[in-house]
Amino acid sequence: MVRGDRLKIELLSENLIIILQEVMKQQNLCKLIKYNQSNPLSQTDLVLPASSLLMTSIFPYPADVETITEDCVQLRCWIPGGKFAGADISINDIFMDIVVAKSLFLITIGGKPMLRPYVIMKELIDTFDGNSIATLGKLGFKTFAHLTANSKFDLFRIKAEMMTL
Repeated sequence: MVRGDRLKIELLSENLIIILQEVMKQQNLCKLIKYNQSNPLSQTDLVLPASSLLMTSIFPYPADVETITEDCVQLRCWIPGGKFAGADISINDIFMDIVVAKSLFLITIGGKPMLRPYVIMKELIDTFDGNSIATLGKLGFKTFAHLTANSKFDLFRIKAEMMTL
């Protein structure tokens, strides 16, 4: 496993798409993002992959919460930067922003109250942490930060480290 190894620049786009595709294959994760009800996991199963969420609730770029007006949940995956090394780049960080309307924080799973952003984080970790996926390699989750975006939305920024094989 190599951290920050050189990567072909054309794989940047492919790797982000791989992450989004993996998210869209996860029933619980997609339900937590799509359904605004207090019990999202008990809602109707989605047809997977849930491609209808792409560019409506799941995005390949950072959060810009000022443009969001309706209560919703969004997941945004993006690469904050890298270093050029000829035709290759050196990169090791991928950020995932979970944007949640404050009104949608509290959910119920199996009769227990839970906080939606933390359940989403757990689903992301279960999906990616230590699992090798195509050219992406593995994602190792390192840190997260809870940020107040505005009076209506909060943002949870997860930092993962991409490790190539």
